Amino acid sequence: MLSWLGLAGAALGGAAAADEVPPDAAATVFAQWLDDRSDQTGNAVDPVPLSEDELRTLLSAAVRNAMLRSPAVGESEALWGAALSDVDQVKGWRWPQVEIGSQSQALTVDSGRGTSNSNSMDVALSLKVVTPLYDFGRTRGTLKSREQSALAAAEQYAAQQQNNAAQVTVYIVELSKQRLLAEVGQSYIHRLRSLVAMLAEIVKVDPGRASELTQAKARLLQAQTSLDMTLSRCRDAELALQKLLGDELPVLPLKRSWALQPVGLEQLLDQMPAHPLLLQAKAESQAAQWQTEAIRSSAWPQLDWVINKTMGRGETGTQQPWETRLALSWKVFQGGAQRAARAASAQRTAASKLREEQIRLDLEYELRSATQDAQTLYQRADAYRELVAESELIRKAFFEQWYHLGRRTLLDVLSAESDYYSNQVNEVSSRFDGYNAVLRGRSGAGGLLQWLHVKG
Repeated sequence: MLSWLGLAGAALGGAAAADEVPPDAAATVFAQWLDDRSDQTGNAVDPVPLSEDELRTLLSAAVRNAMLRSPAVGESEALWGAALSDVDQVKGWRWPQVEIGSQSQALTVDSGRGTSNSNSMDVALSLKVVTPLYDFGRTRGTLKSREQSALAAAEQYAAQQQNNAAQVTVYIVELSKQRLLAEVGQSYIHRLRSLVAMLAEIVKVDPGRASELTQAKARLLQAQTSLDMTLSRCRDAELALQKLLGDELPVLPLKRSWALQPVGLEQLLDQMPAHPLLLQAKAESQAAQWQTEAIRSSAWPQLDWVINKTMGRGETGTQQPWETRLALSWKVFQGGAQRAARAASAQRTAASKLREEQIRLDLEYELRSATQDAQTLYQRADAYRELVAESELIRKAFFEQWYHLGRRTLLDVLSAESDYYSNQVNEVSSRFDGYNAVLRGRSGAGGLLQWLHVKG
């Protein structure tokens, strides 16, 4: 049986014998197969980790751009402004309320005499000033409720910014992962194509080894299908980022690892009370409580100071004097509406408190899940990194034993290559999923923008 090297030499050298293959030609073929550099695709994978400062600069620029473009962030900001205007509206209630009116001459209708104009007063202007004096805390309760609602709107705006930043970082990490997986897949395909080309030359000399060529072609087609799926996921991530950032996407460095360390659970739990969602729920609960107080106060009398002045001359030619008085109004009976309003407001207050507790519980377990995922994925990525190094030695040894000695079958070589590729994919996927878990933890604690040095 001719050796693989001899057949390759015969294929490359035409009629030359196997033992006449130039050593440099054999070395070139062997080096091409063992070469695993990703620059065969034109994009070199940088082995130096991306530093935390570089990562923060990259992410913060993208987050700022997304915040400026996001309609949801703009909507939250507009609602915050509306809530502040609602506060100013209630503040205006405490000032004297001035009302100006006008009336024409009265038209008198008499069945016997017909219709005539009354001479009691010409066309006149009226001025009325009502100054609230005491309402048992109704205005105060309403004002406090509106202030807390404005605070809740501000926290909703901050929460929307956090959510927008979390989406941007997730898609950037996903796009970086898929692009790196595409480079790994293209390098794998490059090696398989080299093998198919070599086997095609061998089959010309030894047709009995056509089955090996068929196996290699089948494995190449599988690799191409896997790469197509990876490129499809790349396009999906790019489209998601374009939705947030526009057509110009940030330049993502092709690095196998980032200097992004996991954050401890205790540190995240300490940051959690300042999460905008939690502060929003707390403010909404306070707003509901103050609204209940305002409704309760509205059941009591309201005392106003009223000043009236009608400017016009009566039939005697005299003007009416200024009038001032105290006015007391009390809604004694409203058919049970007041009691129902108090009950509804009390139920809303209870619901707001329960919602606050639910948000606190959700955030806590989200942080625990993100922390555990990050630790597990980092450990798994480190294990796969060691496995990649071992499987690389195995694939090189198998190829050399098959290429030079014929002690391994082609199936052994293909299996070793497949294991090496799968371990690379698992390492990259685990590592970048771990990065996403770290960023998810920072977002769940409400500290993502602070870590990015982005002001809301």
